[in-house]
Formats: sequence, C-alpha cells, structure tokens
Amino acid sequence: GMIFVSSHGAGSPVLAEAIERVSKALGQYEDHPETISKSFCLSIDQAHAVHPNFSAKHESAHGPTLNSGIVIKTNSNQRYTTNSMTGFILRELGRKI
Repeated sequence: GMIFVSSHGAGSPVLAEAIERVSKALGQYEDHPETISKSFCLSIDQAHAVHPNFSAKHESAHGPTLNSGIVIKTNSNQRYTTNSMTGFILRELGRKI
C-alpha cells in the first residue's frame, strides 16, 4: 500500500490504509493513486481564544477571537503541520468562501 508521511511528522499509515480500504470497498481502487495525488488532507482542530490572564503569550494583532472564522495555527517549532504551502492553500480557499 501507499504510505504518506508529512514533512512535520504524523507518519502513521492508519489514514492511508483506511482510504485505501474505502477505495477498494467502493470498487474504485484503479483510480486510487491518481485520486491521492490530486487530494489534500486537512487536520482540523480547534483554537482557543486569548485568555485574559495570558494575553502576553499572543501577538496583539494576531490573537484568535471567538466566532470570527477559521484560525490557521503555525509554530516555528513545528508543533502544527501548517507550512507555507498548506497555509497558502487554506488562505486561498478562505478567500473563495
């Protein structure tokens, strides 16, 4: 089977194997490699609002606010999987919504 490894970790084959099984179950495994090459996987989580007692931990112009839309998390220590390419794609998708 195909193994997908991100540039920031998360190299577990669980998702890839699940998608492969679904493709087989739907009788579409012939198209599986092409479908995967044209696909994009998002890791969706939540963002916490700025805690008033720890507001210094956030950049003043970039803190998340409640009910204000999507937050793209980044971290220089790569604690999140966002990189320049995935951040760009998400920003462009957001502009189209």
